[in-house]
Amino acid sequence: FAPFMDRFFTPVGNPAILPKHLLEGQEINHAAYNALPVGTGPFKYVRWARQNEVVMEANDAYWGGKPKLRRIIFKIIPDTNTVASQMRTHELDAFVRVPTSGWQDVRTTPDTTTIGYDTNSYGHIDFNFENPALADVRVRQALAHAIDTETLWRKVDHEAGHLDATMISHLSWAYDPRAPRYAFDFKEAAALLEAAGWHMGSDNLRHKGAAVLHFTFAGTVGNPGLDARVVLIESWFKQIGVALDYKKYPTNQMFASYAAGGIIATRKYDLASYAWSLGPDPDPTNLVACSKISPKGQNYMGYCNPRVDALLQDAATHYDRDRRRKDLIEVQEIMGRDVPFIVLSQRTDHITFNSDFHGIDPGPTMIFWDPQEISN
Repeated sequence: FAPFMDRFFTPVGNPAILPKHLLEGQEINHAAYNALPVGTGPFKYVRWARQNEVVMEANDAYWGGKPKLRRIIFKIIPDTNTVASQMRTHELDAFVRVPTSGWQDVRTTPDTTTIGYDTNSYGHIDFNFENPALADVRVRQALAHAIDTETLWRKVDHEAGHLDATMISHLSWAYDPRAPRYAFDFKEAAALLEAAGWHMGSDNLRHKGAAVLHFTFAGTVGNPGLDARVVLIESWFKQIGVALDYKKYPTNQMFASYAAGGIIATRKYDLASYAWSLGPDPDPTNLVACSKISPKGQNYMGYCNPRVDALLQDAATHYDRDRRRKDLIEVQEIMGRDVPFIVLSQRTDHITFNSDFHGIDPGPTMIFWDPQEISN
């Protein structure tokens, strides 16, 4: 299993090495461990006040050395405007993952430093395959032609990140620079919808029998960047006879588990936009494989292509880098044609922090890969 080290021995892979003495004999989903985890890192959990904050203190027994900070409080603030305001008043010491729509403003905060760094993350718009209209690849391709990703990148993201069409980072050995990209083309979008049987009605909407091409776009509250994107996308869809409703949810409701009725996990959406990250070994199986459709994994779209599955299986079970690269490039080519999602950009993230902090050095897969070195 080629991604073994990445999957089981790095924080990026949601590590599966767990403390037997705390979990043996318990039903893991309801264990007290979930509210106060125990790990091997440089800081220990003290308190997790859900929807409010996580408090951690230094683990002086950490194998990598005694941490320089003694206590860290991670505040959970869903509204990015509130975070920016609290940075200006210095109620907060750091703003992690400043939205691309606001990083230029936040970086002007007095007595702070802003760092931009390329990541293995990508912003995307997902399609729900349980919607009969979206199950038709021609409809998905038409919508891709009706979204001007370059304008979104310039106007909303202020040219942060890399304008790319694939989920695998340009930093990766498996990156496909030729992954299919859809030109912004209303004429082509309209032709695809016509071919799929969706014809323009007198109400300027497309109809197919009694059905109307009318979608719901799910997003999170307190997300001005996404708000701005949806305004533009709604105007573009209108040009091709597609109606769009924008529905916003609290973050914890949007991304709750399948069992808890999460909007994304249970596919209670037509289109949705957020970001995913891949590990240093870019294995997207859990996000796109047929066997990983939620609740069995994080394939929240319901996308299934047996050829993609076969390629991912081959890439995972061989160590030859050239063979694996060939597999993963074909995966990117197929998904470019299938359009289960639209990649908006490969993200350049930003962190803003008080200028008296030292040692903050974000990496592409982890912001705080060496937190024991941070000091103030």
